[in-house]
Amino acid sequence: MASVSINMDENSIRGEHTESSMIDSRLHECVRQDNIEAFKSRVQTHLAEKLHTPAGNTLLHVAVSYGSDNITSYLAQEFPSLITTQNSQEDTVLHLAARDGKDSQAIKSLVELNPCLMRKPNTKGNTPLHDAVINGNGELAKFLVSIDPEVAYYNNKNGRSPLYLAVENGNMERILDDLLKSVASITIQKGKSTFLAAIEQRKKDILKIIDQSRVLDEKR
Repeated sequence: MASVSINMDENSIRGEHTESSMIDSRLHECVRQDNIEAFKSRVQTHLAEKLHTPAGNTLLHVAVSYGSDNITSYLAQEFPSLITTQNSQEDTVLHLAARDGKDSQAIKSLVELNPCLMRKPNTKGNTPLHDAVINGNGELAKFLVSIDPEVAYYNNKNGRSPLYLAVENGNMERILDDLLKSVASITIQKGKSTFLAAIEQRKKDILKIIDQSRVLDEKR
């Protein structure tokens, strides 16, 4: 069967107009409502792995963006290739979860079973942890860095790591605190340090937090 295209705004899956969509509108409504039984009965007549939006978002991208955890889990189990599929901006489903403030158990299970998602950059060079920090998704950021602390030092194409961005954001949602706790034992440093970022932003309180973390680490 040929690919079915969904007419969606590339920047906002939830902002689409289903009336002009080329995908079966009832299938899309099942995803939006997280109606797993209706979804199963309809998706059997489609090639789920071929369905995508003009921006390259798969059904799993759509389900994650809506927070449809039942359908997310179902698609991940039945169509595992969708888990690591990237859209036209090279976003994985984890990038969308990070930006949309999602941190459900369904999302965490995807990460635990597919840790490679942690290190996949999009076209901006951002990992999902970058996007979680930028958007203040503190719970997911804390979880992601606990799984793979080294990613906190990964630079994007602008030379900024999640640690750097956490300083720039003024420790929003206390994300910096959580990142520092997880990376205390990581000695590698890449690109601009969190100290430099704090100096540039003149955030003395954050400098103090970083300094205290360093002192504790040195005593270990």
